[in-house]
Amino acid sequence: MNLRKSAATLLPLATLVALGLSSPATASSNDSWEKMFAAAKKACIEASSLTKAKASEPVVFSDDVGYLALLVSGTYPQKHMKGQKGRMLCLFERSTGKASTEEAAGWR
Repeated sequence: MNLRKSAATLLPLATLVALGLSSPATASSNDSWEKMFAAAKKACIEASSLTKAKASEPVVFSDDVGYLALLVSGTYPQKHMKGQKGRMLCLFERSTGKASTEEAAGWR
């Protein structure tokens, strides 16, 4: 058997086998996004410490950034706040599930 012909035949065949064994890239399903959004809302509401809190729909940043942003509205629980309404900006880190909040008093 001619070594040159054998290599010429094996290289394309090996490439096809390698491509066939590799798994295709798949996009996240709508269900997985909805589960992540629900987890983000829950984490952000808990991190805000506001009572009767509601979270906005998330703003999704690119994978390079890796965060969701939500606005949480509710009532400050401290007695000295006398039921004053409050808003918190929440950043939810998609890779860790950690939520961080800061007061967003000037936001509507």
